[in-house]
Amino acid sequence: MSEQFEEEYELFLTANELKNLKRVFGFIGEEHLKANNFIASDIEDIYSVYEKLVITMDEAEIEGIPV
Repeated sequence: MSEQFEEEYELFLTANELKNLKRVFGFIGEEHLKANNFIASDIEDIYSVYEKLVITMDEAEIEGIPV
């Protein structure tokens, strides 16, 4: 992210939506993104979303929500 304090937005997803989004990220690799004209900052943002997704899924499982 280029701005230090970029605004964030809430997003609410179901457990199935989380699972499917994680599956989608499994198909997308850095080389694929570069081949489709994503620049380094775009790729960084995408991996940031993936990291947040994994953290959210881990927290859900800790709370007893199967994802």
